[in-house]
Amino acid sequence: MLAVKESVPVDNPLRQLCWEAITHTLGQLPSDQRRVFVLSHYYSRSASDIARQLSLPVSEVERLLASANLRLLESLKSFSAPAFSL
Repeated sequence: MLAVKESVPVDNPLRQLCWEAITHTLGQLPSDQRRVFVLSHYYSRSASDIARQLSLPVSEVERLLASANLRLLESLKSFSAPAFSL
């Protein structure tokens, strides 16, 4: 499995909360979707580069990436954040 950096510099609580939501949600993805998502978004690889690296057709990489993006979006929409008081 590809490693995603577990922590980021915490320069503000909102950034930390967002990072926690994303890493939690990534952990819920099927491994093939997570692998393609990480290569694309964290390592800035193109679909054709990922396809070559994983020995998959480009269309399969694009399908996996679209599925991962959709699942992440849906999961993050429902992520319950603690209330902040100002």
